[in-house]
Amino acid sequence: MGPPLEYWKSEKIVELSSFEKRGKQENLQLTNESTKRKGREGRRLWEEEEKRIVERLREERKRRLFEEEMRVMEEREKFAKIRRYEESLRRVGKKNAKKRRRRMSKKEAPDFLDIIKDPMDLSTIRDKVRRMEYKDRVDFRHDVFPITSNAHAYNDGPFADQLLELCDYLLDENHQSLAEAEAGLESRNT
Repeated sequence: MGPPLEYWKSEKIVELSSFEKRGKQENLQLTNESTKRKGREGRRLWEEEEKRIVERLREERKRRLFEEEMRVMEEREKFAKIRRYEESLRRVGKKNAKKRRRRMSKKEAPDFLDIIKDPMDLSTIRDKVRRMEYKDRVDFRHDVFPITSNAHAYNDGPFADQLLELCDYLLDENHQSLAEAEAGLESRNT
């Protein structure tokens, strides 16, 4: 016969308790590994999120810089167009209206101010363009028109009609860019 039943029971209890201890140790070890794994996974996710945020910020900065560069380029184009208009006025003034580039003096035309009540000249218009006093095309044309009417009233020369035609042509030809420049001036003044 073999060992008594009590012995087997004791053996079984020892075996089960050591199994239970091993299970607890394994569970503790698995829990620790799981916690470490979760910690590593959390750090990895956090790092990925940081990378995404940094990339978004970088893209946003690039977009803002691009928009600012475009705005600066548009402003430069607007000012370049204003300079071209000024140059056109200067060319017209040199070609056709040496007398009208500046105000008439009493020496040149003693009766000029008796006949002309609203004198205007291209140098005054040029100075207003340089000082950016014109808010829109209507103001600009409003200053060109008296040159025409004054020329007709004083000496009825062909230059007056040519100047007004050139003015209207340039205003029509550059309608879009002038509208943009006017909008830029309005936003700057607001």
